[in-house]
Amino acid sequence: MAESVAIKLNHPFLEAQVERLYAQDLEQEGNYEKALERTLKAYGFVAQSNLELLSQIQWDLGRLFNQLEQAQNALKYYHQAINSTEELRKQLASGTRRVQLAFQTQTQPLYREFLGVLLKSPTQKNLKEAIKIKQQFQLAELESYLGNPCQLDPSKFPKKLTNQVIIQTIILPDALHEILELSDGRYRHRLITIPQGNLESLIREWRVNLEDEFTFNFRTTAELLYDWLISPWTEELQGIKKLIFVNDGILWSVPMSALWKHQYLIESYQVAYSLGLEMLNSSTKETIFPVFFGTTQSSERFQTPLPFVQSEIKQILKFVGGKAYLDDQFSSQQFDEALKSQQYTVLHLASHANFGSFEKSFIQTGTGLLSLEEFEKLLRSRKAPIQLLTLSGCQTAVGNDQAVLGMAGIAIRAKIPSVLGTLWFISDSATSQLMVNFYRTWNEDSSPLESLRQSQVKLIQSASLSHPRFWSAYLFLIS
Repeated sequence: MAESVAIKLNHPFLEAQVERLYAQDLEQEGNYEKALERTLKAYGFVAQSNLELLSQIQWDLGRLFNQLEQAQNALKYYHQAINSTEELRKQLASGTRRVQLAFQTQTQPLYREFLGVLLKSPTQKNLKEAIKIKQQFQLAELESYLGNPCQLDPSKFPKKLTNQVIIQTIILPDALHEILELSDGRYRHRLITIPQGNLESLIREWRVNLEDEFTFNFRTTAELLYDWLISPWTEELQGIKKLIFVNDGILWSVPMSALWKHQYLIESYQVAYSLGLEMLNSSTKETIFPVFFGTTQSSERFQTPLPFVQSEIKQILKFVGGKAYLDDQFSSQQFDEALKSQQYTVLHLASHANFGSFEKSFIQTGTGLLSLEEFEKLLRSRKAPIQLLTLSGCQTAVGNDQAVLGMAGIAIRAKIPSVLGTLWFISDSATSQLMVNFYRTWNEDSSPLESLRQSQVKLIQSASLSHPRFWSAYLFLIS
């Protein structure tokens, strides 16, 4: 009935919708060939001007060809669906953050389905394409989180450097995929068969155990993940000093530095993280000229005071110089004035902070709360380029992968090459020890990343702070 009405009205849009509805019924019945016939018919009716329906039908075609094991056709239509979706996303760029987040949630399965098809046949070409699609998805997720375009070119990442390997993780419904990007441009792939729900439960439990300083229950999962992600690559990692993890989903909420096999991963490698979008130029020989903002008192939002902040900053200032603003001196106005008046290269916030959704992320100042949006605006008004943003008191919820979007997203938008943040709140005394060692080592001509590694190892070797609870939460994010 609906089909005949659409034909009589000579309305291609309606005819496309009707054919798609018939096709969906056939697909649910498992009649993929007939569903494909109807969907191809719908594709013939839909106009390029109706991007929303066009992308949906292209997505349908990719899925149906995949069901019929016609990989090349599946890839063709998934490509088309991704391109149409990206064009549609650009049209929604001026919409509200809620609209963009809803669109992101709606289209996320498209990218992951496409990744699943590509990784069925992990050729060098398909692995390269999978990384590109993941970059597109990550950029879309970041822009939806921030609420407006970031103007990045994912093709600029990564800049190939010697002595480093980039480790990409991709979580699909039935497996965890790992892709190694080697410094010579080659790729390696590994599939770990585990349902997504089981993986997420495993990671959540590991995160809880990592924060429990009174047990070593974290070791079992730490060793399992090491065997999955690191052990298979003995040959590829020979001579490598630096690992950059471009993680996916819930894996963002746990520290790879705590992977364990007779010793922790951080004891053998520098461990960095990236969204995999764009690497900004950063000089490891940049003059260290820091400005510190911190709070020592408790607040209504955060009941735990930070008494070690004052002595920590005092010690650091002795060997790197700079300026500090504590408690009442740490206000939005003073923050703005300081960044406009001096050419600071390091911005260090020794204060409580919480990262989650964009609207609920904030930093505790000495006079109130500073929202992520306000923080970003203040950063943009600075006088000189900042090489490193340190957030030594931030915390995130278990399994909240949006936290890294908050930390990295602000840095990317503000053109700050590196961010040092934490996944959970660490005791004031442990933070103080690590930060003092970090700046001292950096000042002795190590790179910031190597300085962090050495500072973490120093805690591992200590008598009272060797548990990952105290040192593994630190994330060095490369923008």
